[in-house]
Amino acid sequence: MRSSVLALSLCVLAAVPRGALSPEAADPLFQKAAENGVRSEEVFRRTRRMMQAWLAYAEPRTLLLPDYLPGVKRATAPMDL
Repeated sequence: MRSSVLALSLCVLAAVPRGALSPEAADPLFQKAAENGVRSEEVFRRTRRMMQAWLAYAEPRTLLLPDYLPGVKRATAPMDL
């Protein structure tokens, strides 16, 4: 499925004339939106990796997550469970 979407996207991009993309690229607001898109994609990617790491330690039947990862030393604090 991913490969067909990627192939279709590449075909669409190849069909667009080069001059058609330049007006948006010259707009500073478009540039800022493109930069924000790249940054948010990185945040989503890192968040997904962190979620997958936590799910590796989830209880198999209920998928409840632990309060902390096993083997990690934590300082004791008041009201720490």
